[in-house]
Amino acid sequence: MEIKKELRQEYKERNGRLSREYIKETNKAITEVLLSSEQYRKAKTIFCYASVGSEVATDKIFEHALEDGKVICSPRIFPDGIMEARKLQQSEEDSLVAPKELDLIITPCISCDPYGNRLGRGMGYYDRYLKKIARSTVTIAVCRDRMLAMSLPRGKNDVPVRYCATESGMIECTDKK
Repeated sequence: MEIKKELRQEYKERNGRLSREYIKETNKAITEVLLSSEQYRKAKTIFCYASVGSEVATDKIFEHALEDGKVICSPRIFPDGIMEARKLQQSEEDSLVAPKELDLIITPCISCDPYGNRLGRGMGYYDRYLKKIARSTVTIAVCRDRMLAMSLPRGKNDVPVRYCATESGMIECTDKK
């Protein structure tokens, strides 16, 4: 979708104008919102992206999940468009966790709307993966308030999330379709 490419570029530019202080403050606040949520507390097995660049930081989420005795998984990406959940372990070898075994999935996004539509990097890894999860699996996108959208386009392959965690709190998304 051409419109999504344009929106992705617009939000990347908007993200690039955010101050370091705002990013640092919102990383902390979003982490607190997520870690204090009922969704996190109930989850035993969590799949979370490892943040890079200006994405909402997830290092404290990993740290707390391990301290809380939760099984924490991170994505392993393959060139053929496949993404797998791999359990983080002390040993060198990580083990595969099936999509239906996950209780909570924390997804990255450039922007999110109140309907659960995410604007990601445009590769479709998460959308393909989210089609395989159990109905009971909770999905949460993490997004800064200043990056939220009123409405984002949803393509036929897009899978909306159920919640969006921002520095202001947890938003329960409503499906507009």
